[in-house]
Amino acid sequence: METIERAKNLTRQLITFAKGGAPRRETGNLASIVKDALEKTVKDTDISLCVDASPALHPVSFDGEQIGQTVECVGLNAIEAMQGRGG
Repeated sequence: METIERAKNLTRQLITFAKGGAPRRETGNLASIVKDALEKTVKDTDISLCVDASPALHPVSFDGEQIGQTVECVGLNAIEAMQGRGG
């Protein structure tokens, strides 16, 4: 089901960009979005994850799906770059 949900969200984003629409924004703390995205990225690996975010972060306006996908991509790139040398 997670794969279907991600495909649905990606399709919505592509349609939004194709039509010139605005992303869905929410105001909140990015720490949980970043942590969730990185946890998904390392879920099936032997990589340990430690996210240390300040509780004093100011709320920002963002599209959680876009930020999440971006962080996942950066995480996947980092995993591929480590080529088993991470720890």
